[in-house]
Amino acid sequence: MTWTRTTASVFVSVAVLAGCAANPALGPSEGEASEGVEASAASSAAPATLGREEVELEAGTYRFDLTALSGGEEFPTFDATIPAGWTSSGGWALGRPGVDGESLPVAVTFWNVDQVYGHPCQWEGTLVQPGPTVEDLVVALVDVPMRNPTRPIEVELGGQAGMYLEWSVPSDIAFDEPETFPDCDEDGQGNFDFRSWTGKGWASTRYHQGPGQIDRLWILDVDGTRLVIDAFVMADAPERAVEELMTILESIRFLDDGPG
Repeated sequence: MTWTRTTASVFVSVAVLAGCAANPALGPSEGEASEGVEASAASSAAPATLGREEVELEAGTYRFDLTALSGGEEFPTFDATIPAGWTSSGGWALGRPGVDGESLPVAVTFWNVDQVYGHPCQWEGTLVQPGPTVEDLVVALVDVPMRNPTRPIEVELGGQAGMYLEWSVPSDIAFDEPETFPDCDEDGQGNFDFRSWTGKGWASTRYHQGPGQIDRLWILDVDGTRLVIDAFVMADAPERAVEELMTILESIRFLDDGPG
């Protein structure tokens, strides 16, 4: 299965409902970390820290250390409880393989957003720098055409405050497999992308995977550091996969050893 593309590091295909009732969290992980998962140095009893490798996870609680991926910038550390059958890639992305493992109907990725594309399809030459705050990024996102954004609302996730909004890829946009939008700009390597933003540190460009894809975005201020959680779902995602995605988002807890 292909998880990332060299020019646009993100999962192949996906979201969560804001304000929904909490689902029961799975129990903490047990035993030693599996391949691609680094043991946490803080305590032998602490959750295993996800490594950079692509690895299928056992059900349990895992730690995300984005600072280790950022190239020097401080980022909050957090834990999340993940059901069995999910895959970690790069230490910043989680996906739920679909039928026969050929697609990712749902996934969640974590971003240090840098610049925003002013147009998602005719994106060449449209990058803008939104500014460093949650509000700066929200203003930039809701101004992008073709995305049908919802009204941003104040939210709290994992004990941290921020803003939440949803946006989507048009359901009637021209599309060819795999992940090609023929009416959009080409990236120089034969990919015709529908794009959102660029990232710093561990991920490069957020491009999209198909018509009708919905992104549900939590844009958080974690002790002065902006973190974007992009939980997304394809139009044909089964309900069970979406429910599992929701449990992951609801389980996120930021630790006290974050920046600041």
